[in-house]
Amino acid sequence: MLIDPKYMVDKATAGPGDPSAERHGICDVFMDPVDGVAVATNDVMLAIVPVTVEDGDTTGRIRASAFALARKAVNFKWGRSQGERVPKSDGPARVAETGGGGDYPPWSRIVPKYRRGTGTYSVGIDLQQLATLAEALGGPARVVLTFGEDAVRDAIVVEPVDETDRALGVLMPVRY
Repeated sequence: MLIDPKYMVDKATAGPGDPSAERHGICDVFMDPVDGVAVATNDVMLAIVPVTVEDGDTTGRIRASAFALARKAVNFKWGRSQGERVPKSDGPARVAETGGGGDYPPWSRIVPKYRRGTGTYSVGIDLQQLATLAEALGGPARVVLTFGEDAVRDAIVVEPVDETDRALGVLMPVRY
């Protein structure tokens, strides 16, 4: 399987020691060669990224660590004379491990059918700005985003989930 190194699907897996990881086997990434995607979840979020399927790729789970190793192989190589790391091409990363090993949650059943521009409204959010704002509000790990009547243009109110915390932030939507 080939995957663009910009996709870090392994970041969406459940980490070691997470009880849901043991229950569902979601500490791995799922390879779906039929749809040409790699899927990861931690029971709260779901990431689906495109991959290029190669001969021999099979449906199944792949250790999350295999993706990090593949990205390293693309981004760095050992220099011959000094033994230093030097930048390599930006080409796709080859994940050497293929599918196998147990069941995975039925991910395609929980993906909403609606997409941007199909009777919904979409709001662009700069995630770096949101993370910086959350840090400025005292670093809550979870925040509530409240949208005005014109969700695409109105400022977004950002508040900690804990209602007793009186911190408040405002974030402007991204224009696209």
